[in-house]
Amino acid sequence: MGLGKWDLNSTAMYNTKNEIRSGQSRSEVFKQREVKQEFKPFDITTRESRDSEMNPLSRAIIIALDGSGSMGMLAEDIARNSLSRLVVSIHDLEPVKDPHIMFMSIGDIHYDRAPLQATQFEADVQLSDQIDNLYLEGGGGGNTFESYDLAWIFASNKTSIDCWEKRKEKGYLFTVGDEYPPQQDTKASQIKDCIGVPYQGEVSPDVSLAEAQETYEVFHITIAEGHFAKRIGWEKVNDKWSQLLGKRAIVCHDHKYLVEVIVSAMQVNEGADPAAVVEQWPDGGAKKTVAKAIYGIDNQVAA
Repeated sequence: MGLGKWDLNSTAMYNTKNEIRSGQSRSEVFKQREVKQEFKPFDITTRESRDSEMNPLSRAIIIALDGSGSMGMLAEDIARNSLSRLVVSIHDLEPVKDPHIMFMSIGDIHYDRAPLQATQFEADVQLSDQIDNLYLEGGGGGNTFESYDLAWIFASNKTSIDCWEKRKEKGYLFTVGDEYPPQQDTKASQIKDCIGVPYQGEVSPDVSLAEAQETYEVFHITIAEGHFAKRIGWEKVNDKWSQLLGKRAIVCHDHKYLVEVIVSAMQVNEGADPAAVVEQWPDGGAKKTVAKAIYGIDNQVAA
């Protein structure tokens, strides 16, 4: 997918839709009470990001949001505001050429009915509609982590991206949430039931991460305002993520600027000067949040 192209008409349509959304309630915006069939990972054969005449240098980008109860209303606000705004920012600032964006919603495979959802890769205003069609379950369980590894498993097994297959340019995969990374192996039977991919035995987070890293630049962003991160301490959460991802474990201290943090991480990873990246944001809050994400204690974005 991703045959369309974001243009001025897309921006106008997006702005009109956002004006309508701003006056709507949660139930009016997010009408799904169960996962849409086309977003169920088990039923998906392959999500494709392909070059086209309109997008000759396509680059796959996956944003996987923790939609569990520990994120509370933050998950809704991020989905309603930040994810839609992210599309505009990526196209305006071009951290990569011809972006194809997929959204995911992550839960807990041990407790939730919908531990993973995956939209199509899209390059035009259809992205906004796909966000609205996500089912924000708001579940999770009594453990201290969510199944972020499902995003890695899906990406490595059920996506086919031209940026890697034709040019050996990795796509981007950001998981976003407030809890620890998976603290136990995921059973092969759980993966098969959820995603439809056969594994032998149990799969450790290290293995599923390494598989995803073969074709994607993998980051995790801890939302410091999430219920779990506030209760436990975002430093402890980020320390666990740093053990897996090193400097690609990033902290966002103000979820309103998640877009700026994601775009900035991509820009720095693509070779932009970190100081210039921070200074490009006119909003003082954005500048401060991005600076903390890039230059935070043991938390510098690195290629």
